[in-house]
Amino acid sequence: PGGRRAGPWLRKLGLADAGGKLFGELSPGAQRLGLIACALARRPDLLVLDEPGQGLDDAHRTRLRRVLEGVISVGRTTLLYVTHHRDELPAGIARVLRLKRGVAVQVSL
Repeated sequence: PGGRRAGPWLRKLGLADAGGKLFGELSPGAQRLGLIACALARRPDLLVLDEPGQGLDDAHRTRLRRVLEGVISVGRTTLLYVTHHRDELPAGIARVLRLKRGVAVQVSL
């Protein structure tokens, strides 16, 4: 991952040195964060993240959560965050849909 637009996001995610590397040279966790950085650099209206914390160490998971909290607080991007771990949810998530065996069992506003 790289590019001028992704660079600031790579730094925020703790991957300042990743910009000059080939994707295959990065660890799986750094690859995941690099892809998220590239997506954020495009300033999407909607960002869908499916288990983004999976495969990350605690430090990177925490850093990712903080960066996403910043994205949420700006309010320009709608974030759809899929996880099995409620403690991974960034602050500022407005609605939570809990599923059990594919059926909605709880909706929180």
